[in-house]
Amino acid sequence: MAVDEVMSLAREVSMDHDPEVGLALRVRAVFDRDDRWASSLGPQRLSHQFQTPEDAFGIVPSELWWNTLAMILRAVPAAGPDSTCRDASDATIESPERVFQTMLDDLRLLIVQSSSLLIPDQAANHEIHGVIRNLAARLSVE
Repeated sequence: MAVDEVMSLAREVSMDHDPEVGLALRVRAVFDRDDRWASSLGPQRLSHQFQTPEDAFGIVPSELWWNTLAMILRAVPAAGPDSTCRDASDATIESPERVFQTMLDDLRLLIVQSSSLLIPDQAANHEIHGVIRNLAARLSVE
């Protein structure tokens, strides 16, 4: 079912193709127009912990999700003008691995965007705790 939904989303997004508008923004526009997309391909599909798309979007930043779906859509050969490959035979004999370069670049961006969800910034947390301790100490003196 998920593959069918991804293919349907790719077709829908390609109908709105505008090279001036990024793929992630066009994915968001499709989701905004029709709630069925949030039900079928929303971030609640990541875990049984989420009951609704709204629950999941409370944890998963929407920009991260649009970029994730954009990466998946670009990886589908011949799914539309945003596809990295025109068809499944688009790889060259000399360097077939290059077909994955766009996806690797997308993954690097997603790792940066999601790192604060996976690994909180310990230095910033330590600094914030220090400020709170200083304020608490001042308040207890006064």
